[in-house]
Amino acid sequence: WQQFFTADGDVTITLPDTSQTTGPSAKKLIKSVSDKVDKNQLGSSAFRDAYSTAGKMLSEGDFGVGSSYPPALAANNPRSGLYTIEGDSSQVPPQAVGTGCGVIHINGSSYGLDIAGVMGGGGRLFARTYDNNTGREWREFYSTGNTTIDTNGFIKKASPVIKLKGDGTAVLNDEAEGVITEHISAGVYKISGVLGFHSEPIWGGVDGGIVIPANTNGLPLLWVDYEIDPDGSITLKTYHRTHDSAPEFARNLIGIKNKDGSFTETVQDGEPVDIPAGRWVDLRVEMPRNSLWNIKQQEAREKAERERQQNQQGTQL
Repeated sequence: WQQFFTADGDVTITLPDTSQTTGPSAKKLIKSVSDKVDKNQLGSSAFRDAYSTAGKMLSEGDFGVGSSYPPALAANNPRSGLYTIEGDSSQVPPQAVGTGCGVIHINGSSYGLDIAGVMGGGGRLFARTYDNNTGREWREFYSTGNTTIDTNGFIKKASPVIKLKGDGTAVLNDEAEGVITEHISAGVYKISGVLGFHSEPIWGGVDGGIVIPANTNGLPLLWVDYEIDPDGSITLKTYHRTHDSAPEFARNLIGIKNKDGSFTETVQDGEPVDIPAGRWVDLRVEMPRNSLWNIKQQEAREKAERERQQNQQGTQL
C-alpha cells in the first residue's frame, strides 16, 4: 500500500485475500485532476474541434452564419455559406451595381448556385449557376417588386408604375413613391413628381408608357392623349371610345335604352370622360434622381458601405 501513495504511475497492490490488482497511484490521480480545466473557466462554452472534417462544430461567423456582416464572396469560393457582394464588385448583378447584395452560396465542386438579394430595399432577387467554377449570367426573379398586373389582368415587367383611377387617386408601387396625382376636370388628370414616361419597348417605347382598360372582347374603353410639361409632369386626358363596327353589345355605348328598343347615346365617341369606375390606367413613368425612392436607395447604399468599413476595421483590431 505504501507504493500506492508514493509511486508516480500505475502500481500493483496485494489485497487482503492475497489477490492482486493494478491501477493508478494516488499521485497519478491527483496529477490527472490538476490537469483538467476548472469548470468556472468554461462559461457557457465547450471545447470543440475545428470544422476541417465532417461532424465538427461551427463558431459564430463561420461561413457567414451569425455574422453581423458576412464575408465577401470570392470569384471561386470553395465553401457553401452566407456572403456579401459589394456594389462595386465584378461579382455583383448588373442591376444592383452600387447597392450590393447578400448571397446564399451553394458549392458543388466545379458546379454551384448563388441566390442574391439586394440590400437596402426593393426586394430584388437574383440567381446564377456555376459551370466549371465560373459564375454564369445573373437572372432576376420576377415578383411584385418589379412587375405589375395591368388594368386588363396581364403581368408586365414594370417599375415605377402608377395605377391612376377615375377620381384622381392612384396606387403607387415602391419606386413611384412621392408621385402626386390629381383629377382636374372631366377626363383630365395631372401627374406630378415624374420626368415623363419610361421609354421601354415593352410599354410602347418613347410614346408609350400607358395601358388603357379594355372590355371583355379586348376592345379599348378609352382614347387617351397626354402632354408633358417642361418639369416632366404629365397631363393625361381620357375620352370615351366606341366601336361602331362591333356588335351592339361590344360597342361600349353610354346612354339610355328607349322603350322601343332604340338607344340614345348621352356621351359621344371622343368626348372627355373619367376613367371608368373599378378600372384604372397604368402609367409607367421615369422618376427624378431626387425621388423618395432614389434617396432611400442612396441612404441604404451608404449605410451598407459604413457597416462594411466598420466590419473590416473590427476584423483588423
